[in-house]
Amino acid sequence: MIAIFVNSQTVLVVAVIVAGVFIGVNNTVTTQAVMMVSPVERPVASAAYGFVRFIGGGLAPYAAGRLVEHTNIHVPFAIGAGVIVLGIAILTTGHRDLANAERRQAEVDAHAGKGEVDAEVTEAAEAGSGSGS
Repeated sequence: MIAIFVNSQTVLVVAVIVAGVFIGVNNTVTTQAVMMVSPVERPVASAAYGFVRFIGGGLAPYAAGRLVEHTNIHVPFAIGAGVIVLGIAILTTGHRDLANAERRQAEVDAHAGKGEVDAEVTEAAEAGSGSGS
């Protein structure tokens, strides 16, 4: 929507606010999912994920500006929409890993709720989530 109405200040303000509502939730869910399915220890996964997120956040404004200079103002938004579709396609391939990680986390939570946190359950969950020591 932003790509079409780049000249409407009202549309831009409303679209940014609405997107912001979802971005906060999405960041939390995505971070948790990455930590759950990572095959490496949690600190390593967190560092790698943070690097990718923040390098993208730093380079995107520069790249978008250059695209606008050489094409038009709509192109960066169209590329962004295409990348979202590509991301959805990639994420659908990891559905099985996420489902397994959620199942393991639910098992740990169920045992913890009963006060039955034992080494084997915790170890199995950490091995599956990549957060072992």
